[in-house]
Amino acid sequence: MNYNKIENLLNDYSDWDIKEVSDDGRVNSLNSENDIVKKINERVGVVKFKTYNREKYDLYLLEGEDLKILEPDNFTNTLSFTKLAKLLNLSGNSFKAIHKSYVKQKKLGELKLVDDYRIIFLNKKNKKFKICSLTELPINCIAVNPSNGIQTKIPKTLLQRSDIEKFELIHGLFIEYINKRILNHAKEWETAINGK
Repeated sequence: MNYNKIENLLNDYSDWDIKEVSDDGRVNSLNSENDIVKKINERVGVVKFKTYNREKYDLYLLEGEDLKILEPDNFTNTLSFTKLAKLLNLSGNSFKAIHKSYVKQKKLGELKLVDDYRIIFLNKKNKKFKICSLTELPINCIAVNPSNGIQTKIPKTLLQRSDIEKFELIHGLFIEYINKRILNHAKEWETAINGK
């Protein structure tokens, strides 16, 4: 089974229950996630399951995928800086360690895209799924947030990128994150020091 078949199979169902227990849509999504993951696994016939809360992926349909439940035009937190770094063949769990790895991999010519990030979007309004990778998203469906890393929203269309374009997209997001994070801190310090 491929992702198109899985998406079509899941979209044949409309009984995806999203709890309405909070005014905060993110809380409702999180509260609904476990039940929806369980239903997806049953319907697709998955044999590998998520076993703990902070596991690498929410689902293991084919490659390892994360479920994002959101309103159609809203962005959701998708990928942390450390997970983004791992896509580029970098190691480390801190800003300093990733910096060191970046310098090393760039010098060795090993800075490259070694993985993609697969997302299963569930639209809260129409209860339809869209399965895609981060590198298939149009740029207007991706935002870089210095606090939360990469944010995404449900795409209306997908893009086919070459391997070079995929690398350039992910590397560009990585650089944009670093610039936003450093520049925001620099501006805060400038205000504190200079009183502006």
